[in-house]
Amino acid sequence: MTPVLAAAARRWVVQTASRPYLAIYTEALAELSGEDSWFRALVGGLPESRFQIEGLDPAAAGRLGTAQWPSTVSFSVPLPLPAADRRAAGARRERFETALADLVTVLAAPDPVSEASGSTFEAALAALSNLGNGRPLSPLLQSDSAARRVLDAWRGALQPAADALLDAPRPYPSRLSEPGVTEALALCGWLCRALRPLEAQPPAANLAHAVGGGAPGLAALHGWWRNATPFVLSEPQIALREHYLKEDRLKSNRAETANIRIMRLRFERRLAHTVYRRASALIAGSERVRRWQVQLGASPAQITLRSGGLRLSRPDWLSQPVFPEPTGAVVVWCGEVGPGANLETLLRAFDLVRRRRPEARLRLCAQAVGHADDLARCQALIVSLRLGSCVAFEVLPSDHSAADRAEIYRSAQVVVLSGSTEEVPAALLDAMTLGRAVAAVRVGGVPDVLGAAGLLSAPNDLLALARHLLRLLGDAALRRQLAEVGRQRAALFSADAWVQLHRQLYARVLTEETLKNEAVRADAGNPVGEFSPGDFEFGDEP
Repeated sequence: MTPVLAAAARRWVVQTASRPYLAIYTEALAELSGEDSWFRALVGGLPESRFQIEGLDPAAAGRLGTAQWPSTVSFSVPLPLPAADRRAAGARRERFETALADLVTVLAAPDPVSEASGSTFEAALAALSNLGNGRPLSPLLQSDSAARRVLDAWRGALQPAADALLDAPRPYPSRLSEPGVTEALALCGWLCRALRPLEAQPPAANLAHAVGGGAPGLAALHGWWRNATPFVLSEPQIALREHYLKEDRLKSNRAETANIRIMRLRFERRLAHTVYRRASALIAGSERVRRWQVQLGASPAQITLRSGGLRLSRPDWLSQPVFPEPTGAVVVWCGEVGPGANLETLLRAFDLVRRRRPEARLRLCAQAVGHADDLARCQALIVSLRLGSCVAFEVLPSDHSAADRAEIYRSAQVVVLSGSTEEVPAALLDAMTLGRAVAAVRVGGVPDVLGAAGLLSAPNDLLALARHLLRLLGDAALRRQLAEVGRQRAALFSADAWVQLHRQLYARVLTEETLKNEAVRADAGNPVGEFSPGDFEFGDEP
């Protein structure tokens, strides 16, 4: 190769790595438009990059709001594809049903987590990805012949396990029973929703970023299979764990059999394993998330730990001085009312606090209410515990501003977090940034973010939570010490640090993939010149 062509190849690699065209896969489309969202920070910090947002929730088309975005950002929300012509579908029906049968066989097999079954699972998904790619899969899944193939494959996978009982114990004890026609139809119906990301035509980006496992991870795999697009996976919380917890809550749902629940969880587990194996890099939202990823097959060298998940501290609040705390013993909780908020534990703990400190007050500020029943239960418990004179319950308007939240936190001596969800609550970084002492629950990424800047108790331990609240309310020096440490730790989760992490990660992934592709070309007799990673310079130059 001539020196001119070699230099051109080097420049192309550098430009590809420093000016990527990014496809972002997410189910939480509405969260991107917030004034303090991680995506706004990324767009502002990487002005040289193009972003294609692929929303995976068809119902999210009306949630984009009126937010203004630069010309480098575009959005795409999947719309229902038109039903395929039955005559045209007939040409690919056999390939589809073969791939579907392979998928069901893997999931129903006695050992669905072996390496061999993982390869078969990925091959079946890749075949379905090829059959989708801008064409609907739902009409094929909803056909009678597909249901028959699913039923035959399911029963066929269980038969060897039943025969093995006569000779030796099975390597993996299957809890699946003989399926019926209704269960085969139910599984096809669920797969219509689960495989929907494969129906889209992935953008021709040179890098993808999946926000969370599950559907975003499957969409990123789809792009990798179709366009060889490398992808980064961010997991603020483990999607697979959320599926397990959800299934545990839905056990009483008589509309679903145990067979369907088992097949769904096996699909999610195998999908997580495949996504981790194929991702070029993983960002874990906490140490607990990192351990799950390693347990499910991710290489530790691939994982970057970014405590806090997708939460960022507000730079304007960090630049302001800490406001003096109020003279009264005020505890503030701010968040979304729902099953994960665990407000019952908080209210019962505060009932113990007010017996020692009758002047103490609790201010509950609901940013959103998941279900009216949750709100009604909280209000009923306040009445039952006779806390009406010392607990104030407020529902914030939907258009409340960041300044409104800042005033709420500044009205507190102590900010309390009682939630049991894995994701780091926004109130944690907000309270730390504004210089308020925090009493929180040891769950998810909260310990990683809070560090030594607050007091932690076990989930649902109302006695420990009450002790921590009493200790903080009675010790002003401790509150000041924790507030100072919290402000220092909040600076670690700034937008600048977030952008720098992603700039370096994107550049590394793109460079490694480009060098890998060029090495393949060189082995094929089409070299592009001699150069090393030290030749690359990454920057924002036009």
